[in-house]
Amino acid sequence: MIAAMLQSAAAVDLGAELGITPRSFGVPLYQRVFTAIAALYADRREISLPSVLNELKRGTGALEAKDVERLRILETKQVTPGKVRELGPILIELGRKRILNTLGEWILQKSRNGSEPDMIIEKSMAALIGLGDNRASRGYRDMKKLTLDVITQQNAEVGKPLPTGIPALDSLFDGGMYRAEVTALAGETSRGKSCLAGNIMLHNAKQGTPVCYFTLEIKGEEIHNRLAAAHGGIDYRDIRRRAVKGNPKYGQVVSELAEMPMYIDDTVSATLPAMLARIRRVMREHAPELLIIDYIQKMSAPASRENRAHELGLITTALSLVAREYNNHVLVVSQLHRRGANDGKWPTLARLRESGRIEEDCSNVILLHRDEIIPGRKYNPETTCIVAKQRNGGLGVVKLGFDGFHQRFYEIPELKRAE
Repeated sequence: MIAAMLQSAAAVDLGAELGITPRSFGVPLYQRVFTAIAALYADRREISLPSVLNELKRGTGALEAKDVERLRILETKQVTPGKVRELGPILIELGRKRILNTLGEWILQKSRNGSEPDMIIEKSMAALIGLGDNRASRGYRDMKKLTLDVITQQNAEVGKPLPTGIPALDSLFDGGMYRAEVTALAGETSRGKSCLAGNIMLHNAKQGTPVCYFTLEIKGEEIHNRLAAAHGGIDYRDIRRRAVKGNPKYGQVVSELAEMPMYIDDTVSATLPAMLARIRRVMREHAPELLIIDYIQKMSAPASRENRAHELGLITTALSLVAREYNNHVLVVSQLHRRGANDGKWPTLARLRESGRIEEDCSNVILLHRDEIIPGRKYNPETTCIVAKQRNGGLGVVKLGFDGFHQRFYEIPELKRAE
């Protein structure tokens, strides 16, 4: 592999496309050489034995004479770039096995030394990120291949936009939420964000679309109670009070929910590595087309040493990659900062902008607004649903009513599009 890369830029291109890394090599010398080749490749500098030796000298130090001679012999071997395609996957698999063996030894050592189990699990998950799938890049496509792919997608029944269940909102989104995109659903505390996310999950699951809901705030049983109230029109207060025992309607509702392709993950750990590991697992076992994360401010990125905004940026970037990698849609619930003295009545993207790169990384942003109190009534059921960002479409406002007794939103027949 190293011989081919020393002789041909095409071999280096192919190695990068396959996803070869320094960890793919078991010999420390080859790890160092590949790191130097990767640095030259990234800077678009010439790759040859002299340039590699100079890069090593500048970086980790010059090689010993015996290692230089070893590389000179490799440079003279006749290896075609096609050999990289043949040997690359084998090399990658061997590298992954070495990492697993090393990780297993580390876990055993830490367990025997009395380390905290949570710490061992957390760091093990972080080490395993990226090993689970190792999907290779497909590289460029010419227009003929791209056209065929587009025609195939147009004719396919699967892969269509995922509806929200609110016709006016789906109309704004040109049919629903599209694959390989991330939507942020944001609002202040107690504005119905989780309820609307649950309604969207239920609407898709009723149509047979697999959905996974990652709840970082409330238990799975509470999510189930809300779904039962929304699906069956049963008073949510009765369900919470456990006053539905023997109610045949409730029995029918939970029987129907049990058959729907919904998966609830209420695991306590909320770090980015743990979340990505759980996403990979559910994608492998059930392939949900919609992922819901409620809510993003509860997550953390242990590797980040910067401020909180930078940390949230790492999280949203990772979730954007998840949506593209699995060609599904990721719906992220987010808190908005409380309204300041100089803020207007309705929430804006400016208040979301303070929370990392959520606005930048998400394809769509939905902001929820509901006044807490109006004269004559304790609660105002009218909710303003603002499409504040849509990368591939227009903006607008949808008026929703909120039925708290049955934990569901309904559309008020009014749609205002932004100028």
